[in-house]
Order: sequence, then C-alpha cells, then structure tokens
Amino acid sequence: MDIFLTILTLLLNPILTTSIASLPAYDEWCATHCSSLSTCTSHYGDNFIEMRVRIDFSAYRGPGERLITGVFLGDTVSRQTFDTQFVLDVSSALGVSPCRVYVVGIARGDVHHSWEARTVLVGFRIYPSDVRAVHSLTLQVQDPGSKIYEGEVTRATDQLYGIVAIKWDFSLKLNYAISVVGHENVEAHGTVKFLNQGSERWCEQQSNTHSAYCEFEWFFRDDMSKALDIEHEQVEILFVKKFGQDSVLVSFRFVPTGGLGEHDASWIDVKLVELFAQIEDKNSALYHGNVTVAVDKTWGISGSSAGTRTESKRLHYSRRSTTQDSYERCKSTQRCSRGWLHYNQTTGHSLPTMQIFAGGRHQQISHFSDFENWRQGTRGWRRSCLSIDEDGGSCHPLSLEDGVTTFHGGHWSPFSFLPLGPSVPSYNSSSNNGLVLNNASLTSDVTKQLGRISEVKEYMDWLEENMEVAILDATRRSRIDVKRSIQKTYEEHASRLIFEKAKLMTLSTSQCIEVSCNLLFNTSNLELRGAINATGSIATTPDGTEVAVWAFDSINLAREVNVTLTGQRAIALLSRSSVYINTTFDAQPGTLGGFPGGYSVGRKLESRLKSVCPEWHLGEKKVGNHCPKLPCCPGDQLLSRLKEGIISNNVNGPGSGSLRVYLKTIETIAPIVKEVQTVTSNADQGQTIRGGFYLHFNGYNTSFLPHDISASELKREMEGSLNAASPILLDNINRTFATPGIGKINVSRKSIGTSGGYVWSITFHSAIGNLAEMDSGPLTVSNLLNGLGATISVATVTHGNTIGGNFTLSFLGDTTQPLNHDISSSELRHALLTEISSLSTVDVIRTDPIENCNDGFCDNGPTPTGGYIWTLTMTTKIGNLSPFSPTSEDYDSEGIVEEMTAISHLTGCSKTICPSVIITDGHERSHVTVMKKLHAPRPFSLAFGGVGAGHGGAGGNGFGSHHPAGESYGDKFITNLHGGSGGGIGYLQPFEINMFERPNGRGGSGGGAIEIIAVNDIVIGKEGRISCNGENGFDGWIASGGGGSGGAILLAAGGTIRHEGTLSADGGNGGVARLPNGRKDAVDGHGGAGAGGRIAMYAQSLMINESSTIGVTGGLCSSTERLCHGEQGTFYQDEALRQDVTIDWNNGAAGTIASLYLKNAGVYHGTSLVDHAELADIGPEFHLGHESRPGRVSFFVRVGEGDPVDDDWGASFELREHTFEESVEGIYNSSVLVGLFIGKDMTHGADYYKTPRHVTTHFDKMKVFYRGTILNRWYKVDIRLNWALKTYQVYLDDVLLVKKASFRGDAIMTVGLSNHHEQIAAWFDEIYLGEDATMTFECPSIHNSKVEMIRPMQKGWKASDIGGKSFYHDTQRHQSHLSRRLIYNRDDNGGLVPFDGEGHRAYNSDIKTRFEEGDHRDKEGEFSPGSLLLVPSEVIHSGYGMLNTYVWYGEHDNFQGGRDEGYLFGDDMRGGVAACSTQDFITWKNEGIMLNYANLTDTARGSNGPFHIERPKVIFNNSTKTYVMWMTIENKSNDLGMAAVAVSDYPDGPFDFVGSFFPDGNRTRDQTVFQTADGSAYLVRTYYASVEYILPAPIMQPIWESAKNADGTVNFPLSYHRANYEPGYDDYHDIYLQRWRNEDKPWKVVCINKITGEEREVPYGKEHLNDDGHVCHDPIEHKRVLGQGSPLTESSKDGIKSRFLDPNDPINSVWKPSSVPGVKAQPWSANYKDGTCGKRKMDLDMQRLDPSLPDRIDRIRDDCSNIADNPIHHTAPDKLIGPQQLVETRRAKYVSVSRLTDDYLDTNGIIVNFEGELEDEIDLIGLLGAEGHEDHSHPARDNFGWERNTATSQALGSTFHPPVTGDEFRTAEDWDTRFHQYEENFNDRAFYSTACVLDGNCPVNFRNEISEGHV
Repeated sequence: MDIFLTILTLLLNPILTTSIASLPAYDEWCATHCSSLSTCTSHYGDNFIEMRVRIDFSAYRGPGERLITGVFLGDTVSRQTFDTQFVLDVSSALGVSPCRVYVVGIARGDVHHSWEARTVLVGFRIYPSDVRAVHSLTLQVQDPGSKIYEGEVTRATDQLYGIVAIKWDFSLKLNYAISVVGHENVEAHGTVKFLNQGSERWCEQQSNTHSAYCEFEWFFRDDMSKALDIEHEQVEILFVKKFGQDSVLVSFRFVPTGGLGEHDASWIDVKLVELFAQIEDKNSALYHGNVTVAVDKTWGISGSSAGTRTESKRLHYSRRSTTQDSYERCKSTQRCSRGWLHYNQTTGHSLPTMQIFAGGRHQQISHFSDFENWRQGTRGWRRSCLSIDEDGGSCHPLSLEDGVTTFHGGHWSPFSFLPLGPSVPSYNSSSNNGLVLNNASLTSDVTKQLGRISEVKEYMDWLEENMEVAILDATRRSRIDVKRSIQKTYEEHASRLIFEKAKLMTLSTSQCIEVSCNLLFNTSNLELRGAINATGSIATTPDGTEVAVWAFDSINLAREVNVTLTGQRAIALLSRSSVYINTTFDAQPGTLGGFPGGYSVGRKLESRLKSVCPEWHLGEKKVGNHCPKLPCCPGDQLLSRLKEGIISNNVNGPGSGSLRVYLKTIETIAPIVKEVQTVTSNADQGQTIRGGFYLHFNGYNTSFLPHDISASELKREMEGSLNAASPILLDNINRTFATPGIGKINVSRKSIGTSGGYVWSITFHSAIGNLAEMDSGPLTVSNLLNGLGATISVATVTHGNTIGGNFTLSFLGDTTQPLNHDISSSELRHALLTEISSLSTVDVIRTDPIENCNDGFCDNGPTPTGGYIWTLTMTTKIGNLSPFSPTSEDYDSEGIVEEMTAISHLTGCSKTICPSVIITDGHERSHVTVMKKLHAPRPFSLAFGGVGAGHGGAGGNGFGSHHPAGESYGDKFITNLHGGSGGGIGYLQPFEINMFERPNGRGGSGGGAIEIIAVNDIVIGKEGRISCNGENGFDGWIASGGGGSGGAILLAAGGTIRHEGTLSADGGNGGVARLPNGRKDAVDGHGGAGAGGRIAMYAQSLMINESSTIGVTGGLCSSTERLCHGEQGTFYQDEALRQDVTIDWNNGAAGTIASLYLKNAGVYHGTSLVDHAELADIGPEFHLGHESRPGRVSFFVRVGEGDPVDDDWGASFELREHTFEESVEGIYNSSVLVGLFIGKDMTHGADYYKTPRHVTTHFDKMKVFYRGTILNRWYKVDIRLNWALKTYQVYLDDVLLVKKASFRGDAIMTVGLSNHHEQIAAWFDEIYLGEDATMTFECPSIHNSKVEMIRPMQKGWKASDIGGKSFYHDTQRHQSHLSRRLIYNRDDNGGLVPFDGEGHRAYNSDIKTRFEEGDHRDKEGEFSPGSLLLVPSEVIHSGYGMLNTYVWYGEHDNFQGGRDEGYLFGDDMRGGVAACSTQDFITWKNEGIMLNYANLTDTARGSNGPFHIERPKVIFNNSTKTYVMWMTIENKSNDLGMAAVAVSDYPDGPFDFVGSFFPDGNRTRDQTVFQTADGSAYLVRTYYASVEYILPAPIMQPIWESAKNADGTVNFPLSYHRANYEPGYDDYHDIYLQRWRNEDKPWKVVCINKITGEEREVPYGKEHLNDDGHVCHDPIEHKRVLGQGSPLTESSKDGIKSRFLDPNDPINSVWKPSSVPGVKAQPWSANYKDGTCGKRKMDLDMQRLDPSLPDRIDRIRDDCSNIADNPIHHTAPDKLIGPQQLVETRRAKYVSVSRLTDDYLDTNGIIVNFEGELEDEIDLIGLLGAEGHEDHSHPARDNFGWERNTATSQALGSTFHPPVTGDEFRTAEDWDTRFHQYEENFNDRAFYSTACVLDGNCPVNFRNEISEGHV
C-alpha cells in the first residue's frame, strides 16, 4: 500500500500544491542521520521533543482534504498528504531538514465546552530535541506574519491553542482576574479571554517590557526559578487563560537545559515533585514569590493533585489589631463624632472640623470643643452680649480675628505684634511656640512623643514584616507591588520617623534641658536672654506710657524657671493663646516702670533706661555701701548737677509727692549815700577850749574825749565804745542780745575859729542808711568843754539813704498784696502761700532775720541802704512734669519755667536813682552759705520730706508738716499701665541734700508694672507669684525716706483666669530714723509708707482659689506720732460670668484628659466673697458666628462633686436660636431651640426662653426622658436634628430615648451651658456641632411586641441573573423537492398547514420563583434573627458587661442622604454595615457603622465603585479570637455579585475590610455563613446555573423524486431507466418494445369527432389548447396520441430510434436529484460510470446493423454501481448524525455549601451543591439562624452529609454543570458526505477511485444510504 500511495502521489503531483513539489524531501541530513520515524527512533532513542499543535482542518476528511485541489482522493491520501505537507511546513518554518520532523498522531481537536470536531490536534516530534526549535515554533505560532503561517497546513494553526511541548508544559491556577494580569492586553475569542504574549515572546520587545503583563510574566518566571532553584530561562509562560471570575490558568513550560542534541529533561520530573510539595506548603518558597503567592492549591498542577485550602488564598492576610481605645472605636463606628479643633496659636484662628475616617479628609463644621489644648483653653466660651447686666458684669466680646488692636481690659492685641520665641514641634501637630518652659509638660510631651515614635516604629515593623502581602489585591497584584506600595508607606513613615525623632531630639533638647532654666527680661534694651532669647518691642498705653512688650504665641512657665526682671519700662507679656505661670515674676522696685525713690532731680538721657542702682539688694539700704564715688547710680542726677543746666522733672513718679522747686533770691537795693555827721566844738571868740566831751549812740557811750581829740583817736574811741564789740569782733557777736552800734566810721578833723574849736566830720561807713530813720538812737554828745561859750554839737551833714515803702510780687499767675520793704520771712511765706495759689510750700530766709544789724557788721544783715535779701524755696505742682513712665520722652523736656516779678513801691531815691527789687533765680545771691552752694537758677523737681508714695491710694505723710503725701493716680481699671512711685528722700530742704556728699534717707522705689494678656486663658499656678511691691524707704539718722508705692498687675484674658498663687502690689514701708526727734522742724524722722498698687483682672470667668493671695496693701510707717501708713490699693475684677468656668485637667470624658468645669461661685472682691447666686445660671455660651443647622449635636456631661441636700440641682445644655424676642417675662437672654436638663432626672424641651432672673421656670415644662441620673458618671448625649421636619431625637449612651420631638427654630446661633446649683459641679466635654456621619441609621424599636426597623430595599438575584423565560427553537420548514413544487408555494400552501405546532424547546427556565425585579420582589429588608451574634458574658473584652448580649448586623444605605442639611452623604457616606446590641430585645443600643461602604474595594478585579453591602453576617472565630463578617458587595448597577470579608477584634467594631472575591470563582448574592458545634464554618449561597443538553444535528435523508426534463417536467422513461435496471430497456441495441409503444414515431395529437370520425391534428403548444385548457372539444371529441417522440427535442421529435436511454446523451443527464440539502448528486452519466462496467462503451464496439447483434450475450450490469442511480425508496426520518449542537438549555436555582478555611476568610474548595428554591421569597439568612445547623442524628456528620475528619469530606467540588450528552447519539464520521455522490469531481468516489479503494468512500446510491436509527 505504501508503494501504491507513493506512486499515486507522484502521479497526482501535478494537481497537489506546489510546496510539496518544490521542497527537497531528501537532503544531506537525511542521508547522514535518519530519514524515517523508525530509523530516527532507533538512532536517537528518546532524544526528541514531542509537541502538539491544533490545526483548523476538519478531522472528518483526512484532514488534508483541502490540500488536494480539484480532486478527491479519500481520507487516507488526504491524511498522508496532510502529514507530508505539515512536515514540510514545519521544517521550512524552522529551516531544518524534513527528516527531523514526524507526525505521530492526529486527534480530533475537541476541547472543553466545544462540541464540534472542526479541528485536529497534531502530535509531532523533532529529532533530536532542540530547545531553539521549540522556542522558534512557539514564537512563530503567535506571529501571524511568521513562516509557519506560510505553510499550506500550518497556515491554519490555532494561535490560541499554541504549541504544546509534551512533558514540558504545565499549568497552575493563580487567584488573579485575567484583567489584573494583562490589563488592556487581554484578548477575547468568543467568551474565552486569554493572554498569548508569552508564546509570542512579546515581552522581548523593548517597548513592551514595562507593561503590566510583562511584569507579571517576569515575576512568574522569577518566582518559579527561585522556588525550584532553576535558571530564569528554564521557565517560560506560554499563555494565560481566564479560569474563573477571579482566577487564571497560567500555562508554562519547563525548558530543558542544553541545545541541539544536548537534551536533558530529567530534572523536570524532579522539579514537578518539588512543585507539588511546595503547593501544599504555604510557607514554601513558591508562596514567597511575587505572583506565585497567589497559587491556588485547589488546582494542583495541570489539574492533578489538587488540595483544599486551610487558610485564605489571600496568603498571610495581615492586619493590625483593632485598637483597644474604646473612644477611638466609638469614633471609627461613628457613634462618636471625630471632631477636631485646629487652633493656630499664631493667628488665633480656630477651625473646627470633622473626619469621617481616621486620617481622612477634614471638613469644616460649626463647632467642636474638646478642651484638650491648654493653649486654647476656654476660648470662645463667654457670656452672651445680649444678656441683662444687672450685676455690673460685662460680656466684653473678643474679636481679635477681625484685626482689632485692643481687647477688653488689655492694652494691646497680641496679634498687633510679631510672635517671638522659638517654635519647637511638640507632640502631635502642636508646637511649643513662644515662651514655653515647663519640665512637666515637656516630660509629658516627650513621653507622648516617644509613644508616637514607638507607634511609628511598631507600624514600620508591621509593614516590614508584612511588606509583601499586607495589601495584596487587584491593584497590588504582586509582592513587589505590595512592597512598592508599602515601601512607599514605609518610606513615608521612615521619613516621619526621622521627623518624629528629630522632633523628639528638638523637644528633648528644648526648653531647659541643655541650658539653665533662667530668663532675664530687660525692658530697657528689650532683650530677653536665657533659655529663650528674643527681642521685644515698645508699645504705649493711651497716656503714652512706654511698655516693653514681648508677644508670644503661647506662654507656659513652670516653677523650675528662674525669671529675672530688670529694665525701666513696664513689661507686658502677650499670648496669642493662653498663659500658664507657675513661677515667680518678682519686679525689683524701681524697675519695670517703677519709679526710683526720691534722691535725684533728673535722669540722664543716656542713663534713663538704666536701673537706678540695680546692683542693690532689697535688704541693703545704705547708698554709701555701694557707691565708692559719685555719681553713685548711673541714672541719678543729683542736685549738684543742677548747675550744669540739666533738665529736671519728676523722676520719682506721679505719686511720689515730688514738687517743682523754685529757688529765688529777692533783694531790695537803693543808691548808697553814706550818712555824714559832724561834731563841732566852738567857744566864744577868744576862748580856748579845754575840757572834753562824750558821744552817745544807741545806748553806747564813749569815754571822755579831749576837746582836741584827733580824728584817728576819735575814730578809735567811737568804734571801740559805740559798738557792741570791737569792729574786728563784730562779725562774731551774738546779736540776739546785742544792740547794734555805729559800726565802722571814718573821721576827719579841721579846726575852726580861734577858740581852738574843731569840726570832726564823721562818715558812717558801715551803718545802715539814714540813722535817723533806722531803729537805732541818734548820735548825741555830752558837752564837757571848758571855755566860755564853749559848745559842741552833732549835726547831720548828709543823710544816709534808707529804703522804705513796699513792693509786690507776681508768680504763677498770682500777685501779692504790697509787701513792706522790710517784710519778715514768715510774713513773706504767709503772703506767698496765701496769695500765690499754686504754691505748695514756701520757705523764706531773710537777711537780718532778728533786725539787729544796723551797724552793718552782720553777714546776713541789711544792705547799706537798709535793703534785704529774701532767700525763697518754693514748691509747686505747676510745671512739675510727672511722666507716668521712667522712660518717658517727657523727661527730655521741662515744664514751663515760671518767672517771678516784682513791682517796686520803695522809697529812698537818690537823685534820679531810686530803690529797686531784684529777683534772682537760684540762691547764689542768698546770704545763706549752704543754700548758696546749691546752684539751681532753674526750677527743679524733687521728692523729699520723707513722704510715702501713692498709687492705688495715698502714701503716708512725710515728717515735714508742710510736705504733702504722695497722691493716688491712675484708676482701678488700670487704664494705663503705671508703675509705683518712689517715696520722698528724708530731707526737709533741697539744699540739705546738697550738703552731703552721700545723703541718707533715700526714698523707696516704686513697684513695677506687669501686664499679661492672653487671647484665651490665664492660669497662675499654686507656685506662681507675680510681685510688683514698692520698696521700703531708706533709713537715716535723723530723717528717713518714704516708702515706694506698689506697682500694677493687669491680667486680661479672652477666656478665663484661674488664680491659685500670689499676686502682690503692696506698698513699701517707711524708712526708720535712728534719731527720730533730732530735728525740731520735723515731727519725727520716720518716713511715710507707700500706698498699695493696683491689680485688675479681666476675663469671662475668674476662678480664684481660696488658698491664693492677692495683695495691694499699703506699707507701714514707724511713727507713733502721726498717721503715715500707706493706703490700700485697688483690686478690680471684671468677669462676665457668675460661674466658675475653667478647664479641669484631671477629669476628661471617654479617657480624655480634660473637660470644661462649671460651678456656681461668688465674686472675689479684695478679701471678701460676695455671693451672686441669683445670677449663677448665667453660664457660658459659644457664639457660632453664623446661623448653623447641624445634623448632629453631641457632648459628654457629668454632674457631681458635691452632695446636694435637695433635688433642685443639675446642669443644662441649650441650643439657642439666633433671634431674641420679648415675652411677658421681659427681654430674654436667648430663645432656646432645644434644651436638655441633666439633674436628678434628665429632661428635654424646645422653644422656651431664658432670662437671668428666671432661669429655671421653664424646667417644670420639660419632659423626662431618663430617670435616676448617677452622680459623678459621664453620660454621652447625642441630639440629631432634622431641619426639614423640624424634629429632634435624643440618644443617651447611644440608646434612642427621645424620638421625633418637634421644635420651631430655624437655626442655631449659640450653644449655652449652665450649672444650676451651688453644691454641684458640672463637666462638659467633646462638644460637637456638625454634620451627622451616622447616616441616619436607627436601631429597632419595639411596638406592640413587634420589631420595627427601617431597612434598605432588599435586592436579590436580578432578572438577568435568573435568565429569560422558556422559549422554543424557531420552527424550521425542511426544504425538499416536494416543498419546491408549485402547488406548495401558493398562498394556501397547497392545502398544507406549515408550522402546525411548537418547535423544540430551546430554553427551559425551570425556576419557580420569578418576578420582574429578580428572584424576589424589591422590598424593604426585614430584621432577620439570622443576623444576630450572641456575645456571651464571659467574653471579657466585649464591653457589654456581665449579661449575654446579642448584636445585630445589617446593611444600611444612605445613597440619597438622610436630611436636607447637617447630614453627610455622598461617596464617603453612602452607607455601611450597622450594628445594634441588646440584652433584653427591648432596649437597643446603636453600635454605629461597623464598616463603611467607602472602605470597600474590588480586590479581585479592581473595578470601580461605588459599592454597597448586602446580607452581612458575623461569626466568631474562637481559634483566631476575631469576629469575621461575611457579606456580599454590589456596585451601582447591581451586577457585581462578589463576596467580601471583614474582621475585628471586637463585636462592636470597627471591622477591617479584608477583601472581596468570587467564592469558588462564582458570583454570589443570596448568601450567609454559619458555624457548627465543632467550630467549622460554612458559606451557603444560592446561584443559578444553566445545564446544556447536546445532540447531533439532524440530517435529512433523501426523498425520492421523478427524473425531470430540462423544463422541469417529469421524464417518465428516464425515471424508469434511472430507477431500475432492466436488461431490455438498458440494452443499447434492443428496440422491440420501443416500436411496440410507437416510441419510434414522432409525437402527434389528433382530436377525433365521436360522431363523424373526422380527425383534427392539434399542434404542440399551449396556444392551441381550448378555452377550457383542454386539447380536444369535450365531450364531442376524443384525443389520440400518435408516437412518443418529443417535438421539443431535436433528437427525438421524429421518434426515438431505440428504447435505450443513453446516459451519455446530455438530455438524459440534465436532471440531478436535489431532494434535500444534504444531497450532492452527479449527472446520470457520471453515476453510470461509477462502476467499471459503466465505463465500457455503450455499443460494446457493435454497430446497430451488426449481424451478430442478435446472437450476442448482454452482460448483466445491475450490480455495477449507480447505473440505476435513482431507485425508488421510502422517505425516512432525519438522522441525528450531524455536528453536536445545543438543543436545549435548562436553567435552575441551586444552593452551594462551601466549607470555610480555618481562618474563616475564604472557602476551602470543598463544595456540595443541590438544586432548590426557598419559598415565600426568603433569603438564606432568614433560613439559617444564628444557632447554625447540626445533624444531631449523626454526630459524625453535618447536615450536608459531610463526614467529619475523614478523607471523604475533603472532596473538591465545583459549581460548574457540564453539558448533558447521550451515548446513543453520536456524530457520524460521514455526516457531511453520506449523501454525496462525488466530492470534488464526478466519479471521485467510483469503485475504482482511491477514496473507495483505500477508505471505502465508494459510490453512493441514495436508497442504499437510507437507514433507521442515528448511528
């Protein structure tokens, strides 16, 4: 046969495709190695590679039928041709010898789910094994342009099937959706999705290397190579095909090592064993691969050795434990609001926000107060500005954020200055900005920061541990993807760790850790030095007082901080947030705006900012101890400096008693005319005078004077006798008792006459003025001359000039009355004090104070003309410039210098020169030497007299009777920030100070001034001390200095002030005189005491601890003889609230650290407490700043502390309306929209009004919603507002107690808090007003013993899931020659009724429950007991106490949003799984949202949401101690059908989403889970499946029909000839019967008249017929047909010459049978020749006239094939032998029960399926309750028949239902050729054809092909 086929092939070579002929079949390789399969096998043994490929050639015909063009040679030749061509194609494609390639088998190409053998699988070998050839073929098959597709056979290669290397190629199942593997590169062929890039070597192209698929391929190969310890190149992916909804089959190849002829594949079997082992071991290297981590062991390798899963296929699912923080869990489940308050201490702005999720997006809300930030304190909680202010309180709203520069009580806004100090990052997002030095706080922050770092490190450790699998999902499909993602997170956290560590380092080295905890504030140079360095700025109060301002974001100074204050300016510390001081601020007197004590008359310009003797200690009072030389102190300007013209003003402060000192000297002068008197002696003519005389003057007498005494003698005698003492001694005599004499004189003598008389001329050289007008007696003489007529007389020749008259003085705007020219000092002092009104004091010293100096010899005597010098020391307040700050610029100027003028009315003119009054500035013209030394021509200012300084009150009086005490200044409000004033120096007169180089008795300096402003709160701790005390006066010997007054302390807070320490601004004591009575002009020498200063506090609430101290007392004076104590200062407090409001740092709700504390309290005034209980209910409120409509208001409240003696106690929480109205009760504080009262019982109300005087009247109208409030217990309160319906609901501890109560208001403007009993305190915490994130979920309520609950619409399987209704195949009219007849193509179908019945059923929907919506009607979900979880009391961490608790879980939708305002909806709030708990099934606690829809993702395929949940069910896994939630998730179109799993460590959540998937690869909707007693868990779910029923297609069997002429008419003779073989008819030479039948005559029709016999010939044609369509006229004629020759056929119209019908006559072969579509007929002439006898000549080479014809023997030919090719046969039914086809699809509902893995997170692969539906539209969760299902009749078996702990229970299953076929119905091999008489050419199935000889494809006789049955 082989020889025959070879010869046949060569013979047929011209008609075969050229590829066979054109390629050499035998080459050198063949000759050298082998040239046949047998020889190659012998030569190479098993050194070959066997492969398989699928070719799209039909398996029924060869399959190389199409290769032989124009001829049919049968299947054998076709197969041989196919094999040959395939070998040539492959060898050509590979470029190798054809002798290396051999086809070893061809099989039908049936594949799973395919029913037609339209393709063939070609198995072939390549000798020897050649890896490169395999690679090349694999690549070429995937490249339609490759050479393989140029082959005649291989061009039909199935690219999708590819090349399979037998024993090299395998498959693994990976849990990836194919879209996740290939993304956009996924291809589809019908319903099959695949990736052929591996075979195409697509990833070798540079442009593709970064694609998703190539990454997957590289990962797979790398994973396998590492797992099996082989080379990367030894693993190749061939293709990836979709296996399930979320899984793929990866077909891969192990590539043997070596190249051509070096085959070594022995290791493959070893590696397969390793691979099997690794698949079973979750800890193996295989599962540590990037993508092989997702290998599913339920497939095994290539479907063999599959196993069950014991844990989730989400390998090593890792999660962090649910937080143990119950408050955080409360927030995570939305039971508690996640409010935030972002306080920017730099800007002072607060931004309340909320988060739906931890770490999520912040969105602004109306309000949140958590009271956790000391910087924020009670910010914003204040008294209503519209309240009635009957008690004098003020609301003083603060609006710093609007840019104001002042606020109530304070002088500046902290926001008007740049914030100073460092910004040190602190714990969380806060930072220690500004002046923060607090070791305790720092330690806490460091501890917290360490905890934060520990958390970050712990999370990083967790990330590192789970770096590659923690979030393995559709978007992070590989370990490296996860690693990259987590690495990014890890790096972010690493950066954060670095940041947090840096923050810790900064924090740990901040404050006083590495530096001394010292602070030095120098208000002069504005420098802050020490632990924090900063430069302040200067600000001024309204009166221009300079203040050194240091503004900080925050101030917090603890007890360890040593603060030193110095400098001359007052100090102000400003905080943009709060101030906490728990250390000492001790302002040294004379600093910080405190004025120096009396000593100086001015301050040097360059020394003004220097402290006055800053090195002194308070206990050391002696200036001399510290001053080795003058000037002692850098700031002092002593009196001695006045001569330098320094500027002098009050440097001791406005309360120092300082006065403006004017030193004046007044002189009266006149022209000096010395008096000349003569003593003349004379006698009568001729007499000689003898004897002598005596002179007398003012009681003095000379001795006897001779008559001729010489002038010198007389001078001597007179000066010696007429004075109190010798002239040289006159200056030193005590003039108190001495009478002035003549003083000093000049004497001259001349003789006169002849008698010996003389004239003595006496000039009074020193005597004052006109002696006659002076108070002394005249010069007289006693005559003791001898001689007649001797006389002697005294005569005045020239009168001395003496001043007389008066004068007036004008000063300070006043003028005195005329003053006598000799007015005494006391008279002048009196006149000035009384007549110059502005003078404060006047001291006058006049020359000649005792008026006993007319001899001119007194140092302080009158002038020669009787004039005087008055030395005036005057003081006044006029012009005494008294700056309020030691640093004031006013010190650079002086007050107006007032001039003193005089108007003279003096007498004593000489000639034209008259007396005058000369006023000299200063005392240089003074006759008092010590006063003369004080050169002070200009007025100066000085505090002296030992007066005590005033400030808040008056200072104590000084020891000088006419020195006034220091006055008070400023006001109690501290409108201006003034320091205390200095006391007066202990001297009565300024010149006295100038007498001493180092004067004692300096006045004490005044206390400084400190202002502290906080935008929020101020807290003075228990160890906080702020001191601005005045200094004690300095001691002295005779007199001492006055005490300085206390300074000022101003505290102004926008929030509250809590004072627990010490505030003091006490006055200094007066100095002590050691010799208090050493001066007669002073009462005693003790200095007066300074007055107390001023303290003022401004705040919303002042909470002053009983143990605290506030001092503004005056100083004490040591005198017992006068009142000289300093008066008390002032303490002013301005608080808006009459309740103590503060932050309680020891009592926070829900584990927080602080809360807002409220308690009724009195008001602190000085040392007394004044009760204001009647106004105590005016509690704080928070003004929202806008109309707000929050959906949720929540807070924690606690009442307690005391033990109330009555029931009228409690606190209130009110949401107040934004409008204020009047009613019969008066003007109201605010209208209350909704209010709650928390007292003995809890009540609620709405739409009531509240006034300060009627604060509790409305409580009687409120309704009780909870009885028996427990003291000192925190309660959580939620108010949910529906602004559309104007209703509210109240939850207490998450239990709904007030449902749909109504209110009338439109918005909330303020939130009010109050406490209503003085014995009870109230705490509020975590106050939230904002959007409601609970998504309006409400728990069940019980009404009429029925559970009522709003549930979302429950959906089930969609109508599209169920499938359509039953339908039938379209009825088909089978076409045949009968159906083509005209009679059956009329309108009435020829009387037949076509399609009279239904067709076969094509689709059978065998589903009992069906609705338009799906498997059940859309309806509101029900409260299903199957959703309950029992949490036993012994579960300690459940948080439910000692009772068994049931927790219900259910989905809650919020797609449209619950309310119009205040309720969140949208992508983040579309719903979630909610939970409720109960212990009695009556009271239900809302546990919140366990799992938010926003947390859902499609982890299997990565599709986009939004998603929602249905049918959640929670079970407890006792082995993992976790609560596991199963649910289904759906997308918006409800066509997802995925299961999802979430876990939590607590039954009340929150639950962490694990992932979503298709359980066992299928969609799911109606499902639930349950447990059995042994801890096994199961997933039960319904599904719909279609079962396909397959049968072969029906093939119509031939129907017999008559042979036809060309015109379609029946050819009866031909029909007979072709139906039967009759020798007579079929004898070519026999014509006998033809003649007998007149067949040899031409055809003619005649009509014969029946009566006459007349004949009439009728021509052929219809046109010759009668009108009735008949040939003859019936009934008179009858028809006769003569001859049978056809007039239409040229060959027979003259008659048929023989009855034999020649098959070769074209007329006889016109017609071919075409009865049914499957018939393929050839002409009779061809059929006639199918047999060998039919191929002989018809005449057998005998002519018609051959004489031997009658003697011939005609051969019988009835067995010679198809000579009779149209035999009559019956019509048989169709045969079911055609291609397999789907005849019916049946759809039904099934239940699948899948056992869960040990961790309950997945199914383990064991499945039991059964068909069934639940009645009454019940879901599975309603059928399977919380108790689970157990087959108690068979303890070892559960309800589904699974044997526990046996191998039989481990059988893997599937929900796939294979097609149903029957063995009795099969496709026939010849179904498509059975009724073919030829294939390509006539007679190609003849008995002598190769098809018939080799394959039995012989001639077809339709009658013989008719058969019964279907095989």
